[in-house]
Amino acid sequence: MGEMGQFVRAHGIRAAVEPHPGFVVCNSETALKLCEVAGGSAGVNFDPSHLFWQGSDPVACILPLNKRYMIRPCGA
Repeated sequence: MGEMGQFVRAHGIRAAVEPHPGFVVCNSETALKLCEVAGGSAGVNFDPSHLFWQGSDPVACILPLNKRYMIRPCGA
């Protein structure tokens, strides 16, 4: 996670990571860790469909993410 954070900071890009079960960033907690190491260079693409099938409450998962969402409108 530290390498990902350093990469986005070093290259001046912003990355939106989608938490997915079984991946390094798999839930809200690990998404926040990545955001911390990347500073303002990383955010979260929140897809609640991944949470339903693993038995998690999407509302409980989205609240801790606060302002870390990176939203892009369709067609943008």
